[in-house]
Amino acid sequence: MQPIEIIDDLFDERYIHNLFPMVTEKLPFTAGNTANRSRFPYGESSTHKLFGCKIFERASLNRISYLNMDYATDFFDIFEAIQLRMQKEFYLDYINVNCQHQFCEGSFHTDGDSDQKTIMLMLNPTWKQEWGGAFEIRDPFAEGTQVFNYVPGRVIVFPSHLEHRGHAPTKEYLYRYTVVFRVSNH
Repeated sequence: MQPIEIIDDLFDERYIHNLFPMVTEKLPFTAGNTANRSRFPYGESSTHKLFGCKIFERASLNRISYLNMDYATDFFDIFEAIQLRMQKEFYLDYINVNCQHQFCEGSFHTDGDSDQKTIMLMLNPTWKQEWGGAFEIRDPFAEGTQVFNYVPGRVIVFPSHLEHRGHAPTKEYLYRYTVVFRVSNH
């Protein structure tokens, strides 16, 4: 299995609790977050869609194609805290916030190429293991998959080309939120 890093207890519980209402009450979620985009230039063909909100997207080295001016600073602060803990600096490609509900099971997909990493933050401030929502990664060179429980504030860092999926919550009317940062080693 390729290196996967788990960071627990980076963020104060109060910080996650204070951030959560902004995510649940202010961000404009749509069903347009697509996985495994396969057509140019819009990526309209994919394996599945889920609810999401784009915060930041870089088209190239010198071009930002999208920036949510109202809330980007909060997510840049999170990203910088993760970099500080990891003692690494990354070239940020995009930030998305994802949302899954009961029966919205993710399918295996990739986020990018082998020279990119995905940094995912589990954003719900309260979560019980019996509510499901686990995260699963599979490596083409290993047998089986690795499953990680949904833990509030947990950060998982993994190579973007590895197939992965988020499992839906099993509890009725519960939403599972994650923030995804895709980075490059430029």
